[in-house]
Amino acid sequence: MQFISIQRMVNKSSPSPKLKESSPASTEISCTESDSPTHNKQVQASIFIRKSDRIKFFLNVLNLIITAALVTKDAKYYAFYNVILISILLTHRAYEFYTKGWHFYLLDFCYFVNTIVIIHILFFPKSEIMFFASFVLSIGPVLTAVPVYSCALAFHSTMKTTTLLIHSSPPLAMFLIHWHDKSKYFFSAATAGVQEFGPSLLMKWYGSVFLMTGVWVVFYYVAIFKVFRGYTTRNKLETLYDYMLSDPKTSDEIRSKEEKWRPFMFMWIYIRFVLIFITLSGIFYYSYWIGLVWVIINHLIGVYNGATYYINFHSERYEKTLLDLDEEEEEKRSLENSAE
Repeated sequence: MQFISIQRMVNKSSPSPKLKESSPASTEISCTESDSPTHNKQVQASIFIRKSDRIKFFLNVLNLIITAALVTKDAKYYAFYNVILISILLTHRAYEFYTKGWHFYLLDFCYFVNTIVIIHILFFPKSEIMFFASFVLSIGPVLTAVPVYSCALAFHSTMKTTTLLIHSSPPLAMFLIHWHDKSKYFFSAATAGVQEFGPSLLMKWYGSVFLMTGVWVVFYYVAIFKVFRGYTTRNKLETLYDYMLSDPKTSDEIRSKEEKWRPFMFMWIYIRFVLIFITLSGIFYYSYWIGLVWVIINHLIGVYNGATYYINFHSERYEKTLLDLDEEEEEKRSLENSAE
C-alpha cells in the first residue's frame, strides 16, 4: 500500500514524459488493488455482508420487542406469532441448509416438534392429545437443548438465532397456552383446568407423547437408514447419525454395537433423552412458577451464550486488528530501511 500511494503522488506531481513510459515494474506498481476485479468483488461482498448483518440485527431486536409485547396479552397472540416466526425461519433454514448440504438435518426431532406445535395451534387447538404432545415435547426435550447445544442469541447471525428460536419459541408459546389462555381458544389449563394426577392423566400424557415420538422414529428410521442412506453416502451429505458417530460423547455408545445394530442404538439414545424429559415436564404442568422459572432460565442461557460469543468474537477481532497494525508497522520500517 505504501508503494501505491507513493506512485500516485509521483504521477500527479511530475509532468515528465519519461515517468509516463510503461515498464514491467511501473505497470505492476500502478495497477492498484482497487483496480483488481478480485479486490472489487471482495469489497462488494464485504459491503453486502455488513448490510445484511445490520438488517438481521434490526430484525432480531424487533422480534424481541414484539415478543415482549405479545407475552403480556392473551396466549393466542403469541401462539399465532410463533407460527409465523417459525415458518419464516424454517423456510430460510431449509434454503440455507440445502446450499450447504445439511438439509437432512431438517428431519431431526426438534423440527418435528416445531411442526407438531404449529399443527396444534392452527388446526387442532381443542385437541387434548395434540396439546399434551406439544406441551410435553416442547417444554421438555426441545427447550432442554438450549443449554445442551449451547444455543446463542447472536443478533447478526441467522444460523445461531434460528437455532435458538426453534428451541425456545415453541416452549414459550405452549407455556402461555397452558397458563394464559384467557380467551379459552385452546385446550389448556385455562379451559379444562390442571387435571388431577392419576392413571387417566398418565395415559394421556405418555400416550400422546409415545404416539407422536413413534411417528417420528418410524419416519426418521425409514428415511435416513432405508430410503436415502445410499444417496447421503454417495453425495457425502451430513445427517445427525453421522454427526453423532463422529462426536466423542455419543460415538462410543453407538459403536459399541455391531454395524447393523448401530442405527437402533442411535434411535434409542434419542428415545431415552425424550423419556427423561417428558417425565420432568410433569413438574411444569402442575407448577406455574417452576415452569415460569424454567422457561426464563433457558432463555437467559441463550442470551448468556450470545454474550459469550460476542465477547469472544470481538476479542479475537481486536487481537487480529493489533496484529495487522504490527505487521503494517514492520512493513513500513522494512520499506524505510530498504530506501536508505
